[in-house]
Amino acid sequence: MSQIDCVRTARRLFSAALLLGVLAWGAEASAQDPNYILTVASASTAQGGTVSLPVTLDSSAGADVQGWSFGICYDTAELDATNLSLGATAQTVNFGAPPDFEQLNLEPGGWTAGVVICLLACTVLPPGADYELAVGEYTATGAEGTSVQLCPCSNLGTPAINAVVVVEGQSIPPVQNCGTVDIIPLTPFIRSDANDDGFTDLSDGVWILNYLFQGGPLNPCLSAIDANDDGSIDTADAIYVIFYFFAGGDPPPAPFPSCGFEANQTIDSCEQYNSCP
Repeated sequence: MSQIDCVRTARRLFSAALLLGVLAWGAEASAQDPNYILTVASASTAQGGTVSLPVTLDSSAGADVQGWSFGICYDTAELDATNLSLGATAQTVNFGAPPDFEQLNLEPGGWTAGVVICLLACTVLPPGADYELAVGEYTATGAEGTSVQLCPCSNLGTPAINAVVVVEGQSIPPVQNCGTVDIIPLTPFIRSDANDDGFTDLSDGVWILNYLFQGGPLNPCLSAIDANDDGSIDTADAIYVIFYFFAGGDPPPAPFPSCGFEANQTIDSCEQYNSCP
């Protein structure tokens, strides 16, 4: 290796060390730069449900980014982080590969992320929008009606990890937008009451067939239409209802004939049902 190459390599390694130092210790607090916007997504789920919330960066008005770090603070008594992963952008940011350095750590009060795209300063994240940096998956453990806020922060970890993007070796605090997880109640329903009139009869079988073959309306409570509880909506559900009334078939699985919930019910399985209190 020539003397010039040695000098270049030493400079690159020194730059990499500086970048890692910025991510580990950050800089003194300064005003948030509106050219860089860090945002946590929002979602709703039921108690015990799971949501995935990406953390995104909008740097469309800024410059090339060499790396980033941040903490995500929230009430860990209300949300349990079950998985942390690099976001879609971060997974391919280094010439189609993950970054040279990446660290995602659970901490008391939340979790932290730190990324250096290329330790030899060989590539950067150009200005752009909707860059997905990381994704947190959470299980809602709080009570129904709780709204849990998740915010970028700079006080997690030892030493504390600052919420910054790294541009030309300098740490720049981005604008930081919080997200929320609303823990909402599940919707009770009656299985096989496809037309949502409060009880099951022949009209529900006709309603299902009309939906399947005549472009009829869709009840937003999918589990109510799934009369045989096999996880799909098809002709078998209409036949199940008709056989129950006219051929001595088995009654629909619970919840039936009264309002209730199904095992492992999610918000998506019954978004709206008007005939239960």
